[in-house]
Amino acid sequence: MPHHLRKPAVETTVRDSALPWTIIAPTMYQQTLLGLCQRAADGVVRLPYRASARFHLVDLADVACVLGLVAGAPAEHAYASYELAGPQRLSTEEMVEQVGSATGRNLRVEQTPWAALPLPASLSLTEVAERMAMFARYDRGGYPGNPTVLRALLGRDPTPLASTVRR
Repeated sequence: MPHHLRKPAVETTVRDSALPWTIIAPTMYQQTLLGLCQRAADGVVRLPYRASARFHLVDLADVACVLGLVAGAPAEHAYASYELAGPQRLSTEEMVEQVGSATGRNLRVEQTPWAALPLPASLSLTEVAERMAMFARYDRGGYPGNPTVLRALLGRDPTPLASTVRR
């Protein structure tokens, strides 16, 4: 994904600076999926990648907790890189089923060509190309992560999607 490929260059600049740093790298947010489900007025969550693509989504509240820990004790977290991933690797179909069950909505996923999706008119051609590359990556392998670091930082299990939906 092109925007992910730019991150190492930025991180290298940060790491080479004289300032203490901490890098927080969350996977896709559970709230991103919830927004897609909320906008599915007809109950169809349209995605430009296959419904069986698997992801480790992370709850924004868990990310906020980690940011609070880092901000509250910056010296303790100096020169650390933290990948933050949720506890479950679920297919998009499974995630949408969980959202539907928790909200009482009849939801389903439909793969739709990216060109058929409504994209903001403000996107540049570069941004459109980057989204296309991201969707192609998701189609090939989803967005895997590992919840071990987040679990260690929180001192508890990361929040599962169903709990986020109920909250």
